[in-house]
Amino acid sequence: MFDLETTGLNSNDNEILQISAVDGNGDLLLNEYVRPELIRSWPDAELVNGITPERVRKCKTIRELIGKIKGVFASGKTWIAYNCDFDLGFLFFVGIEPGTNTELEDVMYDFAEICGNYDKRYGTRRWQTLEAAAAHFGYNYKAHDSLEDARATLYIRNRIKREKEILDELTAPYQTVKGEQI
Repeated sequence: MFDLETTGLNSNDNEILQISAVDGNGDLLLNEYVRPELIRSWPDAELVNGITPERVRKCKTIRELIGKIKGVFASGKTWIAYNCDFDLGFLFFVGIEPGTNTELEDVMYDFAEICGNYDKRYGTRRWQTLEAAAAHFGYNYKAHDSLEDARATLYIRNRIKREKEILDELTAPYQTVKGEQI
C-alpha cells in the first residue's frame, strides 16, 4: 500500500511532499517527507495536507531519496493505492514505474462498486474519497498524511475482501454448474 502527498494535483507542474508505503500487515516500509526542488510554496495543498514549506525545508529531495524509494517499490509484487492513477502520475514523473510483472490495484474502484452511485455519463459507479470509504467502515484516522492514508487503504481493502468472501459464502448454494442451478 502506498500514498503520496503533493504540492498540487498535476504531476507535470507539482512535486511530491510525502511518500509512504506499508506492507500487507501495515508494517512501515517507507515514510519520507520530501523537499520540493522547484516549488517554494503550495498554499492550496497546504490547507489540505498541512505540510508547510518549513516542515520540508531540511528534508531530502526526491533525487536524494530515489534509490531508497525504488528499492521499496521494487520489492512489491503488487502496488496498491487509493486513486492509484493520481499517485502513479507523480511516480512516473520521477522515474518510478511498475515492472512488467507488477500488478496494480486501486481500492477506490473496488469501493465504488460497493458504495458509488451510478454515473450515467461515464457508465460506471462514482468514485468516493478515501475519507468517505474510511467513514463507511468506521475507520478513524488523520486524512491527508500519506502514512495514515496508506494504512487506511489497507484497512479498507481488507474489509472489502472480507465482505466479498462473506457474500460468496452466502451465495455459493445458488451458483450454477453448466447452466443449471444447484
